[in-house]
Amino acid sequence: MREDGSAGGLFRGVVPFVSVAEALSYRRAAAHLGVSVAAVSKAVKGLEEELGVVLFQRSSRAVSLTAEGERFYVRCREAITAIKDARQDAVRSRSAPQGQVVISASFIVTKVVVRALQPLLQKHNRLSVRLHSTDRMARFAEEGVDIAVRVGEPQDADLRVRRLRQTRWQIVASPAYLAQHGVPETIGDLRHGLRFLSPRGKPRPWMLSAQASEVMGPLVVDHGPTLVDAALVGLGAAQVLDFMVADLIAQSRLIPILDAYSHEGPGIYAVHARGRQRNANIRVVLDALLEAFAAI
Repeated sequence: MREDGSAGGLFRGVVPFVSVAEALSYRRAAAHLGVSVAAVSKAVKGLEEELGVVLFQRSSRAVSLTAEGERFYVRCREAITAIKDARQDAVRSRSAPQGQVVISASFIVTKVVVRALQPLLQKHNRLSVRLHSTDRMARFAEEGVDIAVRVGEPQDADLRVRRLRQTRWQIVASPAYLAQHGVPETIGDLRHGLRFLSPRGKPRPWMLSAQASEVMGPLVVDHGPTLVDAALVGLGAAQVLDFMVADLIAQSRLIPILDAYSHEGPGIYAVHARGRQRNANIRVVLDALLEAFAAI
């Protein structure tokens, strides 16, 4: 038997052989494959020469498997069935959501992502999610990430980007803080501006639509949700993205102030590797994320 690990060598002659074994006829096998009888006969003969065994007993009236041919046919049929099943699984992955989806989300959007998961997983009970909260941009192939949700549009030509929402910077404070310190009319009136510590180790300046002096305050934090918590307990006013505090404003737990200084914020984007937009899991997760962010 000639050793040949190539794909061509591994499968050469196998499909014609299986077709003849199932039809017990070269003519019917050729009709099924859409080729000539001579082509089928040549393929089977070449396979027999390669294996060094006779697979069929031939007569003018009938074709039957030899003992060696019967054993080879059983194993080939198992392999072909496994390949058919694999193909069907691949097709189903495009049409029916199932299996695990890995999502990487920035800290400040994780709450909304979790909100999107409830109806998603209730509707698609064969789907599961592994969620990573991190501000570091995911390495999709190396980390097995399917979708990343990020604030600010990633600049990577290898990624497909879908905008989920446009944001706006909003300044908020708690009712208790405003009762104690009064409602500021200008940025200059504000003495307790809470600030976010950027990954570079420096406080991020407030984004303001009108010229103003730099906002100072008693607290700098490196975690967006903690900045909101600090405003809730009355440590000062915070400038955050509007979606982060929409529920708290609706509940009157935080009050918008200094609207004249409001400034457009970055977009929120769902990102995945190119070529995967037809995958059923990717499609339903994107739809759920779009619905959740639109509802804020």
